[in-house]
Amino acid sequence: MGVKGKLKLLAFLSIIAIFSLTAINIYKEYLYTSKIEQITQSVSYSRTLSKLLEALQKERAINAIYLQSQGEMLASEMDTQRIETDKRVETFRNYVGETIATISDTKLRTKIEEISKSLEQLKAIRRQIDKLRLSGEEMFGYYNSIDDAILSVLRFNAMKSPEGKIARELQTYYFLLSAKEIASRQQARFAEALISETLDDETLKKVVSMTAKEVTYLDVFQNLASSTLLEMFESPSFQKVFKDTQEMTRHALKTMKSGRFDVDLQRWFGMITKKNEEYRHLEAKALETIEKEISRKPTLALYSAILGLFFLIVILLILRSLNREISRRIHSFDWIIEKP
Repeated sequence: MGVKGKLKLLAFLSIIAIFSLTAINIYKEYLYTSKIEQITQSVSYSRTLSKLLEALQKERAINAIYLQSQGEMLASEMDTQRIETDKRVETFRNYVGETIATISDTKLRTKIEEISKSLEQLKAIRRQIDKLRLSGEEMFGYYNSIDDAILSVLRFNAMKSPEGKIARELQTYYFLLSAKEIASRQQARFAEALISETLDDETLKKVVSMTAKEVTYLDVFQNLASSTLLEMFESPSFQKVFKDTQEMTRHALKTMKSGRFDVDLQRWFGMITKKNEEYRHLEAKALETIEKEISRKPTLALYSAILGLFFLIVILLILRSLNREISRRIHSFDWIIEKP
């Protein structure tokens, strides 16, 4: 093989190597984009479920007051909230109907189907509440189980994220909503206590246990949260109501152990309600951050693929030009040698 042939072979092998590396990179970006699309779908479920979760949380608190007052309080508010909850349920069902067939992960599909089955019992549960045939504990058990199922989907989404930053943000979102759910359960328990004008030992123990869980969730949240979310969490408004609620919980436990109960339940309930409002602001910001990050990633993947193709074309042109120049010089050199 002559010098010209060897140069052509070298150029050809270089092109194959560069093309292979570029193709591998583009394929990786394609796989990554496919995973991002799956996460985007999961986040869409999270958005739909978080709205449903909040509606169920509000309905649970109203139910607690209605049942404890033997149907004398919040009957109209209960009807209004049920309409709002039904809208969220309908939105969820429509979204599930449109997308369930596209969910390839069987575990996620199963979790979503479990939520759907639980929601089918909602009308029957409401009828029992209307007739005062459901105890407070039974009511709490039903609503808590649905909320737990919703949170399990959020946790699953965080585990399935293909990218570190998105995974971290999804985990942050999960722990935040878990803390918010605990605060909502506290609110419902205190709503019940307000009507009976007492907080028995068993309920107080549950409240203390809830407070411990909430603190645990928030500790993890703080370790994972972005600077923007931390700034909101550490704002004076959130920290004040959070610390005041904790202090009142400790005071309630202390006074009850001493044989008396000297706590303003109305003030306690008001603080927890306000804390839930602060949680809602944090939740909205956390979801907004996730959606922005997900919308940015496919664009970066596309740019990366385009850039890879661009460099491949540039290198091919350079090699072609170099090959021509070398060939020209070889021809010139051959002509000089062959010249008599």
